[in-house]
Amino acid sequence: MNLSRWSLRNPVTASMVLLSLLAVGAISVPRLPLAFLPEVSFPSLEITIPYPNALPAQVEEEITRPAEEALATLSRVRRIHSWSSANSANITVEFDWGEDIAPLRVEAREKLDRIRDKLPVDVDLIQVNSFRSSDIPVLECRIAAERDLSRDYELLNRHVADPLRRVQGVAKVELYGVDPPQVRIDFRLAELQRHGLDANAVLARLDASSRSMGAGVLRRRGEAWPLRVVNQFGSLEEFRNFPVDDHGLTLASVADVSLTEPDLDYGRHLDQGRAIGLNVIKESGANTVAVADRSRRVLKEIENDPLLKGIQVLTFTDQGEQIRNSLEGLLQAGVIGAILATGLLYFFLRNLVTTLVVAAAIPFSLLAAAALLYFGGRSLNILSMMGLMLAVGMLVDNAVVVLESIHRRRERGQSRLRAAVMGSREVLPAVVSATITSIIVFLPLVLGGRTEITTWIGEVGRTIIFTLCCSLFLSLTLIPLAIGRFLSVQVGEQPAILKRLAALHHRVLSWTLNHRPATVAVAFGVVVVAVFLFAPVDKSTFTASKVEAVAVNYEFADNLNYREVERYVTAIERWIQARKDSLHVKSTYSYFTNNMAITRAYLVPRYADDEGAQVVRKLLRGGLPQLPGVTLRFDDDRNNAAGPARLSVNLYGDPGPRLDQLAEEMQRRLSRIDGLTDVVVGGERGRQEVEVVVDRDRASRYGLSTAAVGASVSQFFRGRALPRFRGPEGEVQVQARLAEQDRSSLEQLRDLPVLATDGASGAQATVPLGAVASFRPVRTPTSVERQQRRSVLSVRGNYEAKRGGEIRRQVKSALDAMAFPTGYLWSFGSAFEEENRTQQEMLVNLLLALVLVYLVMAGLFESLLHPFAIMFALPFAFAGIAAICFFTHSPFNLMAQIGLLILIGIVVNNGIVLVYHVHQLRGRGLPRTQAILEAARDRLRPILMTTTCTVLGMLPLAVGSNHVGDVLYYPLARTVMGGLVASTALTLVLVPCLYTLLEDGAALVAGVWRWGPRAGRPAPTSDAARAQGPARV
Repeated sequence: MNLSRWSLRNPVTASMVLLSLLAVGAISVPRLPLAFLPEVSFPSLEITIPYPNALPAQVEEEITRPAEEALATLSRVRRIHSWSSANSANITVEFDWGEDIAPLRVEAREKLDRIRDKLPVDVDLIQVNSFRSSDIPVLECRIAAERDLSRDYELLNRHVADPLRRVQGVAKVELYGVDPPQVRIDFRLAELQRHGLDANAVLARLDASSRSMGAGVLRRRGEAWPLRVVNQFGSLEEFRNFPVDDHGLTLASVADVSLTEPDLDYGRHLDQGRAIGLNVIKESGANTVAVADRSRRVLKEIENDPLLKGIQVLTFTDQGEQIRNSLEGLLQAGVIGAILATGLLYFFLRNLVTTLVVAAAIPFSLLAAAALLYFGGRSLNILSMMGLMLAVGMLVDNAVVVLESIHRRRERGQSRLRAAVMGSREVLPAVVSATITSIIVFLPLVLGGRTEITTWIGEVGRTIIFTLCCSLFLSLTLIPLAIGRFLSVQVGEQPAILKRLAALHHRVLSWTLNHRPATVAVAFGVVVVAVFLFAPVDKSTFTASKVEAVAVNYEFADNLNYREVERYVTAIERWIQARKDSLHVKSTYSYFTNNMAITRAYLVPRYADDEGAQVVRKLLRGGLPQLPGVTLRFDDDRNNAAGPARLSVNLYGDPGPRLDQLAEEMQRRLSRIDGLTDVVVGGERGRQEVEVVVDRDRASRYGLSTAAVGASVSQFFRGRALPRFRGPEGEVQVQARLAEQDRSSLEQLRDLPVLATDGASGAQATVPLGAVASFRPVRTPTSVERQQRRSVLSVRGNYEAKRGGEIRRQVKSALDAMAFPTGYLWSFGSAFEEENRTQQEMLVNLLLALVLVYLVMAGLFESLLHPFAIMFALPFAFAGIAAICFFTHSPFNLMAQIGLLILIGIVVNNGIVLVYHVHQLRGRGLPRTQAILEAARDRLRPILMTTTCTVLGMLPLAVGSNHVGDVLYYPLARTVMGGLVASTALTLVLVPCLYTLLEDGAALVAGVWRWGPRAGRPAPTSDAARAQGPARV
C-alpha cells in the first residue's frame, strides 16, 4: 500500500487519522504513569535467615551450609553467594535474566521448609524475597531529634509510619533503628544456681506451655467442628507466675520479666545527630511521582503534631523528585534540540511554512509514540524518555528527504499533486530502508535473549523504534498531503554559503573520482590517526557516572561494642563537618554496629561525579586525623554496587590458616601496584571471640555430650526465642536469656550451671561449665563469605576508574606469578565478570547490527557488492568517535557503546539515500560518473540537513549533565555526534569513490575468473566498464 498516494486520494480521511493520532497522543501523555525505571523483576532471590546472638562460624555451620545445599537444587540456578555474619545468614541466589521469579520463589520456600528439622529449633522466620524495580523506596527519610529515639517505637509507628501507610499507593512503610517492644525474660544466675535449675529445662517447659495446636475434628449431629488446644500466655503476670519446677517455684523467682524495647547493637547518625531510618515503598503499578508527592504532604502535616515536637523527618532520597528532575532535564534538552533543529531547517529551506510542516514531524511522532507506550501498558521512565530524546534529532530525516524529492519535481514544472505523488514514490524505498536500518540495530536487544543489558537498553530501543516508525508514517502522509492538497509549500533560494559548499563538494568529488588511490590512502591515514587518538581514551565499561558520596569505612584492631565505635564515628564526623565547605561536602550520614562502621560524606552537586569524588577522597585521605586502633578505608558510594573504582579479587579454598596466608600474600602483592589503594582482605581482622572447648572424657562422666553443653551455653548467652505473646498491642516477640550482668565476664562463663546426670544413680544436678570445658580466645572473621558453596576470601581495593584496563592487567600479572597449592585458586570478582559479560554482549549485538544492516541494503540495491561501499563508511565514523572522545576527554564507556550501536543504524542512511539515487539515475541511462555527480548534487542538501538536525538535536545532551540513575548521558550523545559528522563528510566523498572501486574490482575479478583458465590470456574489461572508462571527470 502506497501511503502517500492513499493520503492524497483521501485527504479528509488522512487528515482525520493524523488529527486522531495527535489527539490520542495528547490524551495519553498526562495518563502515562511516571516511574524511575520500567517494571522489571530482578533475577535473584534474597534469603535471610535470622539466628540471633550467634557467631559467624556458627551461622555458617548450622544455617548457611544446609540452606545452600537445599537451594542448589533449584531449577536454572546461575550463582549462589552467601554471607554468614553475627545473628543471620544472607544468601543470594541468581538466575538468568528473563526467568519467572514467582514460581522459583515458591520452590525455594518449599525446599527450605523441608530442611527445617536440620536447622536450630529457635530459627523462626525464614525470609525469601525477590526484588522488583517498583520495590525501590520512593522516599528514604531520616527521623532526627536531639534525644535518642531508639526506644520510641510506638510513638514513631503511630504518628509517623501509620499516617504514611494510609496514603494511596503506599504498599509498605519501614522503620530502621527502632524496634517494637518485646517480652524479655532475663534469668538471674545466682537464683538458678541456688535452686539447682537448668535453663534448658525451664525453657522447654515455657515453650511447651506457649504453643497452640490442632487436635482433630469433633463430629456432632452431622457437623464437623475443628478442635484447637489453645495454650498461650495472656499477660506478663501469667509469665511471672508460671511454675518452673514441680514444687511451685515461679518464673519470677529466678528471672525478671518485662515488656521493653530490645537492646540495639547498631545506630545511625545524620549530621552528628542520632537518626532513625524511614522508607516508603509504593505499590506495584502506582505512579511514583504521585505517591511521593502525597507522602511528602503527609510528612508536612506530621510536623504539626504536638507529640512530635523536637522531632524532624528529613527526606534523604526522593525518587519522585529524582524522576521529575531527570524528566525535566531530558525534556528541556529535547525542546532545545527540537528548537535548534527547527532553526536549522529554516536556514536550509528559507521558508517558514515549509519549515513548520517538516518540523511538525517532531511533536507528531513523539505524541504518537507516547500513545503507543500508554496503550502498551508501559510507563514514562528515564529510559523511555531517553529513547524519545535520542530520537528527536532523527525525526525530521525522512520528512526532509521526501520534501527535497517533491521540491525538485516542482522545480521541473510538475503540479503540486503530481510532484507529491511521484516525489514521495521516488524516495519511498530509500526512506523505508533508512528507517529499517535505524531500528533494526535494536531488534537483537528487544527480541533476543534476555540479559541485564538487553533489559535496560531494550527499553530505550523499543521507544526509539516506536518513534521512528511514527516518523516514517508521518513523512509519507503528512508531507505529501500538506504539499499536494493544502499548502503552497515552497523552498526558498539556497543561502550563498550552501551554494559555495555545493561547488566545493563538486570539485572535491571530481578530484577523488580521478585520484582514487590517493583518496583511499588519505582515508586510511585518517583511520590510523584515529587509532592513535583512541588509544589513551578511557574504555572502562562503567565510568562517567554520578557519585553521590564518598564512603569512609572503619576497621578496628580490637573488639569494640557499638557504643565505643560510636565515639570514633563522632570524631570523624565532627572533623568533616568543621570543614564541609573546603571538602565540598553537604552532609554526613553514618551507620555503626559492633566492630564496624561506615560514614558517607555526601557531595555537593558540582563534585558529584568520578573526578569530584576523587578530589574529595584525596582530601579526606590526606587530612582525616589518625585515630588509635582504627584504620580508615575510602570508597565511592554509588547506587551501582559494582562501581568501576572498586577492585575485587576472590580467593577460593578450604577455610583455615593456609587460605589466610595466601590472601595476605595477595594483599602484599597488590598493594605494590601503582594506582591501587586501600587494598584490604575482606574479614581479615575479624573479631575476638572465646572458644569453649568441651573435654569429652570429663563431660561423659557427668552424662553430658558436646551438643548438650553447647545447648546450655547457647540458651544462656545467645538466648532463645519463644512463641510470640499476644498482648493488647498485638503479637509481641518473646526472648529469654541470662541477665546481662550475669554474662559479662569469663569467670561467670566458667560458673555457668550445666545440668548433669550421675551415671550410677541417674540423679540430676548442675555442674559448673568450667568442670567440663576449657576456654581460649581466638580471632575470627566478622563474616564468612561463600560463593558457589565454596569458602572465599575477597581482596579489595580502589583505583581511578579510567585506569581499569591497566589495573586489571597488572593485577593478573601479579597473581599469575604466585604459586597456589592444589585446591586453591583465584578469580576476579563478580563486578569484573559482569563487565566482561557486558562487553561481550555489546560486541555480539554490534556484529548482529552490522549483519542486519547489510542484509537490508543488499535487498534494497539487489546487490551483494554495493552495500559494502556504504559499510566502509563505518570505520570513518570511528575516526569521529576517537577524535571527539580524545579532545573532549569523554570515556568510551557503556553509554558510548550504546551510542555506537545507534550510530551503526543511522550512519548508513546518508549512504543509502545517495547510492539509491545513483542507481535510479543509472537506470535512466546516465553514465556512472555523471550519475554519481548528479546524485551527489541532488542529495547534498538533504544529507546536510538530516545530519545537522540529528547533531543539533543531541547537542543539549552532549553538553549537559543529564543522567539516568548514576550514569551520565554525554558519552552517548558525543559518540553519535562525532561519528555522524565524520561519516557524513566521508560519505559525501569516499562512498562514491569506493562505489566505483568495488564495481571495477568486481569486473576485474569476474574477468579473471572467466578468462583465467585460458593460457596466458589477459582479462578483458566488460563492455560497461569500457563504455564508462576509468572514473575520470
